[in-house]
Amino acid sequence: MKVHIYRKKISKNRSSLFLDFYPPIKHPVTGKLTRREFLGMYILEKPRTPIEREQNKATLFIAEKVRSERQIDIQAENYGFLRKKLENRDLLPFFKEIAENYKLTARGDKNNWMAVYNYLFRFCDGVFMAKDVSEDFCLDFKEYIQRSTTFVSTKNKLANNSAVGYFNIFRRMIKIAYDSKKIEVDFAKDITSIRRTSTRREFLTLEEVRILAQTHCDIPVLKKASIFSALTGLRYSDIEKLTWQEIYSDDNQEYTIQFIQKKTRGVQTLHISKDAYNLLGERKEPAAKVFPGLLYSAWQNQKLQEWVNRAGIYRKITFHSLRHSYATIQLSLGTDITTIQEMLGHRNIQTTLIYAKVVNTAKREAANKMTLA
Repeated sequence: MKVHIYRKKISKNRSSLFLDFYPPIKHPVTGKLTRREFLGMYILEKPRTPIEREQNKATLFIAEKVRSERQIDIQAENYGFLRKKLENRDLLPFFKEIAENYKLTARGDKNNWMAVYNYLFRFCDGVFMAKDVSEDFCLDFKEYIQRSTTFVSTKNKLANNSAVGYFNIFRRMIKIAYDSKKIEVDFAKDITSIRRTSTRREFLTLEEVRILAQTHCDIPVLKKASIFSALTGLRYSDIEKLTWQEIYSDDNQEYTIQFIQKKTRGVQTLHISKDAYNLLGERKEPAAKVFPGLLYSAWQNQKLQEWVNRAGIYRKITFHSLRHSYATIQLSLGTDITTIQEMLGHRNIQTTLIYAKVVNTAKREAANKMTLA
C-alpha cells in the first residue's frame, strides 16, 4: 500500500494538494473504493518572492506529515480518518452551490431554492455540520419553516403553501447530499411533507375580460399583455420573453405560437384566436420582443389592481389570475379537460382538474343564490 502527494492545478496560479492511495481503499461510510483525499491545502505554482517560496515549503512539509500519518493508518487498516472528515464537513456551502446552480438553469422554482438556503442558514445560525444531520433535525426544520415569517417582513407569516414547497425542496437537498456521499443516510426520506391547504383561485368571467379590454390602464403594455394572457392562457414568464419569430400566421387566418415554456422547458405549439393575434399590433423584427417594456414589479402589480378596480371588479386579481381565467372560461364554454391541459402546457392532468373544481364551485354558488327567501 502506497500513499503519494499529488497536486491539481486550479485558479489564481494555485494547485490543490491531495493524497493518492494505491491500491484504492474502502470508504468506511459509503462502502465504495476511493483513491483520493483532498487536503484543503494549496501551493502557488509559480512563487515570485522568497515569502511565497517559504509558504510553499511549509505547506508541503505539513502535507508530508499528513501523508506519513495516512500511510501508518492504512497499513493498520484504520480508515476512521475518512469518517471523521465526512462528519466535520459544513454542508451549507454545498447547499448554496446546489441552490445557485438551480438559479442558473432558470427553472420555475429557481428563487425558491435560494430562499430555502437562506432559511436553512438562519435556522442553523450559519453552520450546518454533516454530523448534525438527523431525522430530528429534519423534523425541527419542518416545524421551523411552518412558523417562520417572510424575509420581506417579520410581521408576515410565511404562507402555508410556500412552506410546503420550501420543505419539499429541503428534502430534495438532503437527498442530493446523500447521493453525493456528503451524509450517511437520507434522513428526510420518510418524513411526511407539510399538508397543502386549498387556496381560492380568483378568475374573471368572459364578460369581465371584455370590460377590462375597454377600460383604461395606466400602463398600455401591461393591459395588452394581460388581455393576451386571458385570451391564450400563457404564463407571465412566457409572455415577457415572447418574440415575433415565435408567432405564425397563414392565409387561412390560422394563428399559432411556437415557443419553449420557461417553467417546464418543453416545446409547445399553441393555437390562438384572431382577436389575440390582432391585439399584438404591427409585426416587428423577428428577434424583437412582442411586449417590450413589460417588467414584473410591485408597482406594476399595483397598477394592474387599479385597472381592475377601475373596471368595476373589486376582487384581488394578479397577472396569474388571467391564466386561471382562460382555463375557467374554456371549461365553462364546454372545452374538454384534456384539450385545456394541452393548451395550458400542463404535464399532469391533476393540475388542470383544479380548474374544473373551481368551475363546479362557481356553478354551485350560483345555484344556491336561487332561493325563494
